[in-house]
Amino acid sequence: MPCTGSPLAFMTVTILLMAHSLGNLLWPPLAIARQQTEKSRTDSSTVTSSIGRPVQSPLSLDEIRQAIRQNPKDANLYYRAGQLEEKRENWGQALKDYQTAIKLNSKFADAHYRTGIAWEQTGEMYYEGRRVVGGPQRSKAIDAYKTAIRLRPDFAEAYYRLSLAYLMGNNLRKANEAYQQLSQLEPDTDRTRQLLRQIYHHHQEQAQKR
Repeated sequence: MPCTGSPLAFMTVTILLMAHSLGNLLWPPLAIARQQTEKSRTDSSTVTSSIGRPVQSPLSLDEIRQAIRQNPKDANLYYRAGQLEEKRENWGQALKDYQTAIKLNSKFADAHYRTGIAWEQTGEMYYEGRRVVGGPQRSKAIDAYKTAIRLRPDFAEAYYRLSLAYLMGNNLRKANEAYQQLSQLEPDTDRTRQLLRQIYHHHQEQAQKR
């Protein structure tokens, strides 16, 4: 349908929309990574018992640990234990559980992904009001996310966390590459728009320091 408004009115609306978008870009949401961590914590409906029959969740952490003692080679049990340790914010133990799950099943994409989150949490700190992750832990988190993506190329959550991890290391090129992959899986979602704003904001900061 052709536009019936005047060219001047059309230009005014366009300028206002651009100004609003620029304002959003310069003020990205805070603690997005933490929000996504909480959002991504979903408990599996069943776990496998030591005798191979499904056991209805939820099971307590003590029950999971008991099941592990009975069947120490069950990767799913260690993964479930790691999730419950996350809820207690026992990130060191959660990391150990996920790593054990990976040793038992190296193709466990979700365990690799959550290992990355655990590495981030163990190295998390805040500097001048901004969340940062120590270099060694961030590097290990990046490797974990990349492995999860290799095992599951459509792993949107892993692309999202990978982009943020690169962004914290000021690697805008890699952050943008991960964002581009995410945007193909999730075109024009709130998460992709927020991530793009953060990348743009970091780009502006770096440009001002030059």
